[in-house]
Amino acid sequence: FDMGNYQEALVYYQQALDFQPAWLGLRLKRATTYLRLQRFEDALVETEALLQMQFPPAETRYLRALIYLGQQDWKQALPELRALQAYPAHRFEALQDLNWLYRTQGMHQEALQSAESLLALGGDYPQAYRLATLSYLEQLYLCLPSSDCNQVRMLTYRALERWQLSDIYHPEAYDVYGQLQQLEQNWGAAEQAYLQAHQYFPQSLTYALKRAEMARAQSKPVVSESLFKQHSPETERQIWQELGKWPDLARQYLGETESKSAGTRLFWQTLMQTHWKHPAAFASKRLKSLDASLSSPEQKMEQAFRLWAAGEKPWAIQLVQSARMMAPDWWLPYEVLGYLYREQPAEALKWLKIAYLLNPISHELLHSLLQVSPPGKERQELIRRGLKTFPDDPKLQTWYLDSLH
Repeated sequence: FDMGNYQEALVYYQQALDFQPAWLGLRLKRATTYLRLQRFEDALVETEALLQMQFPPAETRYLRALIYLGQQDWKQALPELRALQAYPAHRFEALQDLNWLYRTQGMHQEALQSAESLLALGGDYPQAYRLATLSYLEQLYLCLPSSDCNQVRMLTYRALERWQLSDIYHPEAYDVYGQLQQLEQNWGAAEQAYLQAHQYFPQSLTYALKRAEMARAQSKPVVSESLFKQHSPETERQIWQELGKWPDLARQYLGETESKSAGTRLFWQTLMQTHWKHPAAFASKRLKSLDASLSSPEQKMEQAFRLWAAGEKPWAIQLVQSARMMAPDWWLPYEVLGYLYREQPAEALKWLKIAYLLNPISHELLHSLLQVSPPGKERQELIRRGLKTFPDDPKLQTWYLDSLH
């Protein structure tokens, strides 16, 4: 087992159980081996038998929770993890896994409560500070459409500071600091933060793209082809959240790599081949029913495009908002909301402002934002920022000259 030879370990465990069938600890070990082999049903049968034999429930429930997580059966994993909190020896692991599960399912208030419960356990745990920081950060993204986010911003910085003090070399901490600086439009500081994250994790394409984005926002030269020299085993959404801002690179990436998720690959292929502002491109197939199978932000956005093309704007808005809740740091839902609310300029302005904070290197997004921005100092400052990124843009130059009068 310790050498990773799980199939061979099963043979020896069975031989031992033939001699001593009542050895429950060994049955737990066999169930763990089934889990490592992704034989989830066998592992569940084993744990069910252990519960009936009055084996210590904490160990068994923790293993069952891991099995359900491995199956991506979130509905079954949640009650197991919640019950596991009652056992002190596993409370930290239960809260940690609950926080991850809540955040992936868009249950942000529950995620925040689990993170604060982790901090309340006491002790200097970098992982507790990390999860608290990420939970507060997601709350900050969700707060952006409102006018006052100072409280959650302060809590995010405070948790991040404690995280960095307890683990000064963690690249993700610098990535979070970069995101905070980007939200404040401090592109130079964000670039430096992403640079540090990339130095601690040089295989990360995501950090390389974020650093390049902040350089591009400041009109610095960026050799985009060099970004593909190294890759890392990042999730599809992590990579595409950044790659979607670079259409040429995205097309190159689609041609060179195998996507882990066929659905994600199809979504982005369609997005790159057409333009999402013409949602009819997504409506070539029969509209699907609105059901629980829409389990990822990409699936929700794809269905929203189809509903938009069918003239069902209220349903499309509902799905885009749902995608935003699942991925609050993704620029695309905010930009799409801006266009869905095109006929309500004040509402469109609210969403396009956030999209621009998350994607300041899009010509078209900046133009769309300026078109709905009312005259005044804020619009003038936005034009100046745009000219820093796109100094040769004739439309921005014209708008700047007009603003002077």
